[in-house]
Amino acid sequence: MTDELLLEDIDVLPLTFAEFRFLNETFVNLLPSHEEQKKKHAKEVFDMIHKSYESQGGIKGSGFNSPEDMVKHIPMWKIHKKDGKIKSVAMYKDAEGRKRVALGTDGSDEGKASASQVVTADLHKARAHMEVSGKSLSFLKKHVDLKPHLHSYESAQEFHKKRGDTISRPKEDDPEVVRHPEFKDHFYTRDIQGHQHTKLMIGTRGKHITEATLYTKAEEIERGKQSALSPDHFKKGVWTFKPQIHTPSQALERRPEFTSDHWHQLHDKVHAVLGDHTKQVTDQKFPSKVKNGETVFYSRKQQQGYIGNVNHDTKELRIVTVLPKNQSKAVKPSDQRIVLDSVQNFDYPIIYLD
Repeated sequence: MTDELLLEDIDVLPLTFAEFRFLNETFVNLLPSHEEQKKKHAKEVFDMIHKSYESQGGIKGSGFNSPEDMVKHIPMWKIHKKDGKIKSVAMYKDAEGRKRVALGTDGSDEGKASASQVVTADLHKARAHMEVSGKSLSFLKKHVDLKPHLHSYESAQEFHKKRGDTISRPKEDDPEVVRHPEFKDHFYTRDIQGHQHTKLMIGTRGKHITEATLYTKAEEIERGKQSALSPDHFKKGVWTFKPQIHTPSQALERRPEFTSDHWHQLHDKVHAVLGDHTKQVTDQKFPSKVKNGETVFYSRKQQQGYIGNVNHDTKELRIVTVLPKNQSKAVKPSDQRIVLDSVQNFDYPIIYLD
């Protein structure tokens, strides 16, 4: 396990040098600026997408005519890799926010499970919208209560009108309406490449596809000199606090309004829960509720926290990730070099400081 962690929905935050460096295999996002990485995976992704839609007569919509067409016209790819192989992929365009336009798996149980994680997280975290029908809709119904995420027929009509498209209500004997009668007032039919398709619009609009900023180690050091969170190691009682190289840079990015006093207040609260006990006290007898290993320290009053690696034997606390404002959740890290968000919550203990 590495010390650096990523954050839930980190796709709206710049990624630091250390976060890119210490990532493990998980969900990765390839964005418009990641053309070379897309080219590397294009053939495998293209084959997976087309295989996934084969039983439905093939994938419809622009951008899927060839691997090169996908690289050029599909701005965001969310890939799940395991042991060097792609298990699932979700594809997005930016249309009033992130819109999922395709979903594919390798057919394995693991691939289907990771695809399920993606689509459910897109809905529950309100980070994407999509049109669904057929197997995709049936698949979603098994995993998510869709009612809170449905768009009205009128909402879908307004969305497509802005794009020069028209929709109409499907007939009562439409196969989609027959299979899912509870959604009959939300279904609509529209033309896709010369064929009529019945669709259901779900999800949240407005979460646009954003790029990430990658800082070099040298840049992080320079940014750290401007940060209110000191990069220097410091003592509080018997404890030594050790910010990692990237954490002052994170603090500057994520809480620029914080002063050194704000950070010292937070450090004082953390020190209070760690306690000034001697090295001789064993973990079993240690009265503190803070155990060895990674822990989230979070102040509700300050709406701020960080992830620290606690070592009671050496009395060291390494500050490994500064959380964004009002964010107290961490996720499993990944060793891929482009990771913007994850749907995997990782259950590190959270210590609330006030």
